[in-house]
Amino acid sequence: MKTKTGKREKSAIHKFDIKTARDLLLGESKFITELLDKQNFPVPGNNDSDIVRGSSDKTFGVHSKKKAKLLAAQSKGATRAKSLEELHDKLQAMRGKKLGYRDKLLKKGLKNKVIKKQKKDERKGRKNLSRTKPDYGSEFVNRPKPLKPIYNSEGKMVFSRFDFSESGYKNEVMEKKGRDERDPHKMLKKIEKQNEKLKDLEATGEIGKLTEIREKIAWNRALSKSEGVKVKDNPELLKKTIKKEIQQKQKSKRKWDARTEGMKNRRDEKQKKRMENIEARKKQVKINKLKKAAKKGRIIPGF
Repeated sequence: MKTKTGKREKSAIHKFDIKTARDLLLGESKFITELLDKQNFPVPGNNDSDIVRGSSDKTFGVHSKKKAKLLAAQSKGATRAKSLEELHDKLQAMRGKKLGYRDKLLKKGLKNKVIKKQKKDERKGRKNLSRTKPDYGSEFVNRPKPLKPIYNSEGKMVFSRFDFSESGYKNEVMEKKGRDERDPHKMLKKIEKQNEKLKDLEATGEIGKLTEIREKIAWNRALSKSEGVKVKDNPELLKKTIKKEIQQKQKSKRKWDARTEGMKNRRDEKQKKRMENIEARKKQVKINKLKKAAKKGRIIPGF
């Protein structure tokens, strides 16, 4: 009888399913975790009455600290979104009104601020997404839902919260403006034309229009400097830049001409050497044939 009971106990031990036990433990762990997340436990403070002892209370404190950090991050994001909405509301309020030159500059500055803020938030979002690595080993990974595409009134897809396609800031215009600002020839022509116009106004005595244009130029310069754009409006410096570019082009041309001339000379020398080698080879073959004929008894002059 003892042997039979011993065999039964051994068979029961061998039949123990590790996978089933693991699944049960994971289910219990999930249930306990969800239950603890639903409870609001106080964060331990600095007073003696707030100090919580024990391993279980320490885990509760860690959970509450994590929740506090999460809430702080969410509130920060909410304030940022609110500021963007406020800027957009200001822009909407300015639309349809007759604005002066200063108001137009302020409107332009608001648009630039909104665009910069959106780009900054998008970069931060992409950076945070690239940093967060999902735990593929866990069975309970929360996958984010894909965002639905947003379309404007024309049926085109919009990739940001606000659509500025109708505000005049199109990519082609901005690219052309950037190219013109990088070209010193065009900038010098523009400044010379502007100075001539100012001289004509001063000569005709139109002081009001002259002061208005000068104020406009000063505002544009100040706005560009505030946005971090380098203002290039000095004709002397632009002339120096143009002269430097011309000298650089001439230097590059001289180097290129010297390179092409050297390549041509080397190619001609190689061709000449090749032809000389071919002629020498032909001559040597002919001499060898005459030597063989002389050895066979033929009378050949010179051998």
